[in-house]
Amino acid sequence: MYQLNAPYESALPWNFPENGGMQSPLPSETIPTAFPPGDSIVASNGGWGAGFGSPLLGGFGSFSISGIVQQIFALAQQLTQALTGSTGTPQPENTFSNATAASTGDPHLSFSGTEANGQTDQQRFDSMVGHNDLLNSHSFFGGYRISTTTTPPNANGVTYNASATVTTNFGNTKISLDNGGNATVLQNGVATPISAGQTLTVGTGESVTRNPDGSLSISATNASGANLTTTLRVNGPGVDVTTEAQNCELGGDLVNGNAYPQPPIYSMPPYARQAL
Repeated sequence: MYQLNAPYESALPWNFPENGGMQSPLPSETIPTAFPPGDSIVASNGGWGAGFGSPLLGGFGSFSISGIVQQIFALAQQLTQALTGSTGTPQPENTFSNATAASTGDPHLSFSGTEANGQTDQQRFDSMVGHNDLLNSHSFFGGYRISTTTTPPNANGVTYNASATVTTNFGNTKISLDNGGNATVLQNGVATPISAGQTLTVGTGESVTRNPDGSLSISATNASGANLTTTLRVNGPGVDVTTEAQNCELGGDLVNGNAYPQPPIYSMPPYARQAL
């Protein structure tokens, strides 16, 4: 057996002595000159036609399993995100006795909260991009997450919230309002209409109300006294988002001051994920 680690060309069948100096059918510049780090090829004395490489790979070479493990990890991460309703890089949460948060206008983002230890946190900034994790809370079973999309920029580069969505129940409940005033309530993929003045129960301690002005108020409570209410309201060309919370764990871009949020980790190419 020959154990060949680099370069690739030395592992090709026409380079084995017993093949009698077989001529390469490929131009030399088309042949890779090195393995990826940690990889190797194992070839038998029979050359190309007799068991070249590992039988597990159909006789075409035996490579390190690091790449395979990375792919499995990425798939598992995507599955976890789908089951928890979480997308994007996880962010820390702090417990706040009282907090207010908003994404309004073109859009101006703000957060003000008092933590359980008495510390006051404040953020205020502008952001012209959508936020997949504008604000979230783990205080409620199945989670509570607010996300926004934006309109295309106008001639001055200004955008507005084209829509806002509150996602709960492990991603299975999505409540949205767009800048045309269209409200959507989806539960397990099934849409439920909601009229002005109507309140729908969408989970344990969770409800959505369509207010007389067409806005939506989405509330969540738990047995420990946590309370969080988000109102989505059309304002000119955009959708304003305002939230009030008591005794909640809170995280997301508003809390952490992320004007330019990082894209979801599973959408990055492998080399970018490895660099995190």
